[in-house]
Amino acid sequence: IDGLRTGTSVFGLSGKYAFKKVKLGAGLKFASDFAKVSSLGGHIEGQWQVNRFLDLSLRAERFVLGDFYRNYYRTQYDQFPYLITIQTRFKI
Repeated sequence: IDGLRTGTSVFGLSGKYAFKKVKLGAGLKFASDFAKVSSLGGHIEGQWQVNRFLDLSLRAERFVLGDFYRNYYRTQYDQFPYLITIQTRFKI
């Protein structure tokens, strides 16, 4: 929402590669606005199929200021602009 007023542009590039039981992915993001404030971020992720009923995944990400975090959660963003997620998925 704020990005429309400030003119924030976010550019990204990502890719994934799949092995038989493992999927790997990575990406980069670059954000810039009219005030010439820019930030660089990205993510890495991996997913492992333990068996046909269970997947485990891990994702680590560094946010860019052009994401939702420019105004709403700015103090938290300035303190720790990273997100680390571990997910277990059970399949029936």
